[in-house]
Amino acid sequence: MFNGGLKEENDNSVYFPEDDIESFDLLMEWIYTDTLRPLSIVADDETEKTVSWDPIGLYILAYRLCITKLSNRVMDCYRLLHVESNTRPSRRAISRVYSNAPVGSPIRLYCVQFLGYFILKFQEEEISSTSRMKNNDIYGLLWQNEDLGKDFITLIRGQGGKAPVDPRTLPRCFYHTHEAGESCL
Repeated sequence: MFNGGLKEENDNSVYFPEDDIESFDLLMEWIYTDTLRPLSIVADDETEKTVSWDPIGLYILAYRLCITKLSNRVMDCYRLLHVESNTRPSRRAISRVYSNAPVGSPIRLYCVQFLGYFILKFQEEEISSTSRMKNNDIYGLLWQNEDLGKDFITLIRGQGGKAPVDPRTLPRCFYHTHEAGESCL
């Protein structure tokens, strides 16, 4: 930005109006320490689980800035949270990812695969006591976001009648972005 003849070079500054301060703080912390704080559930009310920091916001910022090492690490933290807590992306998280994350990004793939797994694996009556995502919530998600609906149909058609795979069980590198020939660390 500062060396390519862009407005930022002339102004000697960059603005990130669509990103929140917490995500930018986490980005700066990662730049200086090469670590991320542990991601954990800090509150669980009837409508949503609250986590210790915002993995979706940081992922979107890192992906948009082409910091693949950070976006890969955030994906690892996000998936590990779901594995360790036996949870999944909430409907609000899926909606936020599909409203803000770039088309084709690994976090979108993770969310649509989880939605497909969740829908095909469980009947509504099996999940009513433990899940906050009912059929009407799923209809709303698919209806409100055209990209999610298209990705979901593509995913289901690609299943070929096979049972869905829990995205938490796939290799962590499956949701990473790598340059050609680069190995997963």
